[in-house]
Amino acid sequence: MRQFAIIISVIVILLGAALGVSLWISSSSTPPAETTLQGDETAAIAEVEQLLQYNDIPHSVEALEIISRFQEQILQPTPEGEKWTDLFLTACVQAENYKLLIDLYEFSPGAFAAREDAALMVGTAYIMMQNLDSYSEIRMLWEGKAQEKDQWFLLDAGKLIGQGKRDEAREFLASRTLKGDAETGRLIRLAMFYLKEKPDIAWDYLTQAYKLNPRDAEIRSLRGKFLETYGKMSLARSEYLTAVALDVDNATLRDQLAEFYRRHNKYQLAIKTWHEGLSLPYSDNLWVKALFWGKMIHPMKSEYQCPEGYLKNLVEYYNSLDSNTYWNDEVFKSDSALSFYLHSEQSTFWMRLVQLLKEDNEIGALELIKANPFTSSSWNRDLELALKRILHYRQTGEFTFPQIITGNENKHALFLALDSLCSPNTSEELTDDFMALIRSDEIFAATFAAAGWHEAALQLHRLSVIPDTFPGWVSYSIAQAMQNNRDNLETLAFISLQVPTPPLKLLEGEILISSGNSDAAIEILTNFVEQNSIIGYRASWLLSMIYMERSDFEHAKKMVDQNPRLQNSVLGKEMMARIALKEGDNEEAHKIYTLLEDQSSEAMSFLARRAYANKRFKRARELTEKLLKRHPANMTLRQNLKLIIEQQESHEN
Repeated sequence: MRQFAIIISVIVILLGAALGVSLWISSSSTPPAETTLQGDETAAIAEVEQLLQYNDIPHSVEALEIISRFQEQILQPTPEGEKWTDLFLTACVQAENYKLLIDLYEFSPGAFAAREDAALMVGTAYIMMQNLDSYSEIRMLWEGKAQEKDQWFLLDAGKLIGQGKRDEAREFLASRTLKGDAETGRLIRLAMFYLKEKPDIAWDYLTQAYKLNPRDAEIRSLRGKFLETYGKMSLARSEYLTAVALDVDNATLRDQLAEFYRRHNKYQLAIKTWHEGLSLPYSDNLWVKALFWGKMIHPMKSEYQCPEGYLKNLVEYYNSLDSNTYWNDEVFKSDSALSFYLHSEQSTFWMRLVQLLKEDNEIGALELIKANPFTSSSWNRDLELALKRILHYRQTGEFTFPQIITGNENKHALFLALDSLCSPNTSEELTDDFMALIRSDEIFAATFAAAGWHEAALQLHRLSVIPDTFPGWVSYSIAQAMQNNRDNLETLAFISLQVPTPPLKLLEGEILISSGNSDAAIEILTNFVEQNSIIGYRASWLLSMIYMERSDFEHAKKMVDQNPRLQNSVLGKEMMARIALKEGDNEEAHKIYTLLEDQSSEAMSFLARRAYANKRFKRARELTEKLLKRHPANMTLRQNLKLIIEQQESHEN
């Protein structure tokens, strides 16, 4: 599976080679100067050999640092030169450093004539870069003498795909079975051919691959992608999480989990997932995303340093921007190597767009959106369309552009209104509140807030008081962004200036609770308890929490009983069970939790603990396994299950 893992997980790294990253090996035809470190050479070789015995990335990177001191020896036609060349190739392979291998190959192909492992990595890189001519050359270097025939077979299939010969590639892959990890890779490639047209066949291939290697992290991640594609979100999340748990040091798998969260607007989880991987090798892609989404959603800092990688220059550029700046053309243009990122990294589009809007350059912003090379893979198509339509209207007074509707079922009211206004057969007109908003200086802050891009919204926020002529959601959305990204005093000060709508007052109550001022929160929230609405439901639940923490169990129960929505909800029933436990009525709590078993993780956890305490290990195991299906990355649950199994086996024996 290793070769397949390389192919699907390092495309970002491989692109670095396409940039022509320079190698510290001399490429000059001039004879090298004699090294001044000859006296250290024997000791250095011994140290490098010792490091390479670990056969892992950190020690191999350390070995490369030592080898760099003797770079002039590499490729020299001497016994020492041959030794350094071999050590260099081994270190590159173990460190999975494609850039150095490609640069060495392009300078001296003959150095790979006896190193099939290194040649396979270079071949993999060329396939992913679609450099098929160069792949054919290195393939010929090993024609007739290859030992790793199955690995070359998979790369040959990749070449056919790169040539657009999909049917021929599919027949080629189906023509034979392979051994070990290569067979897993073959099955997964075949699955990808059928993913959209015949998902049942695709799933069958994935299942075969999974049976061959159920603990392979890449397979689990691909299963997650498949399940996500067909709407099985809970199962998909479980697969992505399991993949990361199986290979915690794999930056690509962590990125795939974070991207899953991002696609489903779980931005905080996505940012947290990216940040957790910033110390990993080859995490420069995670760095770009963590910095970018920090600018758009919620600022976060890291104590780590970005590792080497083709995105490191972009990371350093983003790190050079102050908290209120999204793009600095002067700095960007001063480094010609950065221009490539404008066409390869979507983050550059959004960063430039926000900066143009901050500078009130609406003409430039619309031109940028029209020329966006990332539209087909947009990180938020509804937001992009909304900005395009709003900018077009503000410049022309018309809502005829563009007539596109996305398939997002959970659109914000703003995006739904714009869809309707831009429909070719619409008879709708701008409502007064919408017209007031769209013509105001607050429109771009409101649009980013509607998308949940809270920090960008606050950066574009202009009005200290939101007029009551705007739609009611605007002030709430800005206050919500402040709650997430600013301190409580600033948020409460903003709320105090706005028209007191029920959602805004509910938010004020929540902030007061988090600030430790529950008395003031009670005064506000009590006004909504009897409302048969989401506001009433939330207010009643918050009040019941306050009273329970004060051990005022009668008032806590009253808050649940007075609101029908809360009373009949899982959350309300969990609250009643907690109150029963606080009052010492364990049987009542057990009765409630039993009724909630299939709906509530809290109920399953309680029942599992009680079953374990009563030595009903089979029941405790059943409940814990159900919990693990919901929370596959929870290490405490895994440890609990292990303990339960041990106790069950001991009890049965």
